[in-house]
Amino acid sequence: MSPRRLAPVFLAVLGLVGCGGERARPAVADSTAGRVEPAVDSTMILISRGAAVALAVDAAPGRADSILTAEGMTPDGYERLMYRIAADTAMSRLFQQALQGR
Repeated sequence: MSPRRLAPVFLAVLGLVGCGGERARPAVADSTAGRVEPAVDSTMILISRGAAVALAVDAAPGRADSILTAEGMTPDGYERLMYRIAADTAMSRLFQQALQGR
Protein backbone atom coordinates (compact mmCIF):
# COMPACT_ATOMS: atom_id res chain seq x y z
CA MET A 1 0.00 0.00 0.00
CA SER A 2 1.38 3.36 -0.94
CA PRO A 3 1.76 6.07 1.69
CA ARG A 4 -0.88 8.08 -0.17
CA ARG A 5 -3.40 5.27 0.32
CA LEU A 6 -2.34 4.65 3.93
CA ALA A 7 -2.63 8.29 5.03
CA PRO A 8 -6.40 8.62 4.35
CA VAL A 9 -7.05 5.34 6.16
CA PHE A 10 -5.05 6.59 9.13
CA LEU A 11 -6.93 9.90 9.15
CA ALA A 12 -10.31 8.19 8.75
CA VAL A 13 -9.60 5.90 11.68
CA LEU A 14 -8.56 8.83 13.82
CA GLY A 15 -11.86 10.49 12.90
CA LEU A 16 -13.72 7.41 14.06
CA VAL A 17 -11.87 7.21 17.37
CA GLY A 18 -14.37 7.32 20.15
CA CYS A 19 -17.36 6.47 17.94
CA GLY A 20 -17.58 2.85 19.06
CA GLY A 21 -20.04 1.68 21.67
CA GLU A 22 -19.12 1.13 25.29
CA ARG A 23 -18.48 -2.51 26.14
CA ALA A 24 -18.22 -4.14 29.53
CA ARG A 25 -14.89 -5.68 30.46
CA PRO A 26 -15.11 -9.46 30.90
CA ALA A 27 -14.38 -10.87 34.31
CA VAL A 28 -13.15 -14.21 35.58
CA ALA A 29 -13.65 -15.72 39.00
CA ASP A 30 -10.57 -16.36 41.13
CA SER A 31 -11.38 -19.80 42.51
CA THR A 32 -8.80 -19.59 45.30
CA ALA A 33 -10.08 -16.39 46.90
CA GLY A 34 -13.63 -16.15 45.56
CA ARG A 35 -12.86 -12.75 44.02
CA VAL A 36 -13.67 -11.57 40.52
CA GLU A 37 -10.70 -10.11 38.65
CA PRO A 38 -10.66 -8.37 35.23
CA ALA A 39 -9.72 -10.71 32.42
CA VAL A 40 -6.36 -10.12 30.81
CA ASP A 41 -6.69 -9.54 27.11
CA SER A 42 -4.59 -8.34 24.23
CA THR A 43 -5.90 -4.77 24.25
CA MET A 44 -2.61 -3.11 25.16
CA ILE A 45 -0.70 -5.22 22.65
CA LEU A 46 -3.05 -4.10 19.88
CA ILE A 47 -2.90 -0.46 21.01
CA SER A 48 0.87 -0.34 21.31
CA ARG A 49 1.38 -2.07 17.96
CA GLY A 50 -1.10 0.18 16.16
CA ALA A 51 0.29 3.34 17.75
CA ALA A 52 3.89 2.39 17.03
CA VAL A 53 3.12 1.84 13.35
CA ALA A 54 1.01 5.01 13.14
CA LEU A 55 3.74 7.15 14.70
CA ALA A 56 6.45 5.61 12.52
CA VAL A 57 4.42 6.15 9.33
CA ASP A 58 3.58 9.70 10.41
CA ALA A 59 7.29 10.42 10.90
CA ALA A 60 8.35 8.85 7.60
CA PRO A 61 5.39 8.47 5.22
CA GLY A 62 7.66 7.54 2.33
CA ARG A 63 8.74 4.43 4.21
CA ALA A 64 5.23 3.16 5.03
CA ASP A 65 5.70 -0.15 3.20
CA SER A 66 9.01 -0.95 4.88
CA ILE A 67 7.63 0.06 8.30
CA LEU A 68 4.69 -2.31 7.88
CA THR A 69 6.99 -5.08 6.66
CA ALA A 70 9.32 -4.61 9.63
CA GLU A 71 6.30 -4.89 11.93
CA GLY A 72 5.20 -8.07 10.15
CA MET A 73 2.03 -6.48 8.84
CA THR A 74 0.41 -6.02 5.47
CA PRO A 75 -1.38 -2.80 4.57
CA ASP A 76 -4.70 -4.66 4.79
CA GLY A 77 -3.74 -6.09 8.19
CA TYR A 78 -2.92 -2.61 9.47
CA GLU A 79 -6.20 -1.28 8.13
CA ARG A 80 -8.12 -4.07 9.92
CA LEU A 81 -6.24 -3.30 13.14
CA MET A 82 -7.14 0.39 12.90
CA TYR A 83 -10.82 -0.40 12.34
CA ARG A 84 -10.78 -2.86 15.25
CA ILE A 85 -9.35 -0.17 17.53
CA ALA A 86 -11.82 2.45 16.27
CA ALA A 87 -14.78 0.13 16.90
CA ASP A 88 -14.09 -0.03 20.64
CA THR A 89 -14.45 3.07 22.83
CA ALA A 90 -11.88 2.05 25.41
CA MET A 91 -9.35 1.00 22.79
CA SER A 92 -9.93 4.23 20.86
CA ARG A 93 -9.30 6.29 23.97
CA LEU A 94 -6.08 4.40 24.75
CA PHE A 95 -4.93 4.68 21.14
CA GLN A 96 -5.48 8.42 21.13
CA GLN A 97 -3.57 8.74 24.44
CA ALA A 98 -0.70 6.75 22.97
CA LEU A 99 -0.54 9.07 19.97
CA GLN A 100 -0.65 12.18 22.16
CA GLY A 101 2.16 10.83 24.35
CA ARG A 102 4.70 10.96 21.55
